[in-house]
Amino acid sequence: MHTGNYVQVRYPQGGRWVTVAVSDTRESAARLAAGAYRERHNPRGETPMQVRIVSAAQLVREGGEEEIRIADAELVSATRQGRV
Repeated sequence: MHTGNYVQVRYPQGGRWVTVAVSDTRESAARLAAGAYRERHNPRGETPMQVRIVSAAQLVREGGEEEIRIADAELVSATRQGRV
């Protein structure tokens, strides 16, 4: 069973959601989402045009197990780049 609440953003030129944080609680995810919406720039310097909180179960419904692996990989990559 998958758990967690993923914070994802979408940029003006991007066609997909990008995972920027994960939290055990939706309340904590909401605080992270507010910060991500204001402060999270992509490599082109654009700020997100949308933000969402999505449960791990919803990610699986949207794209299967692969969607969870992608979300987790984005978090690891952001951590390595010092963006989390």
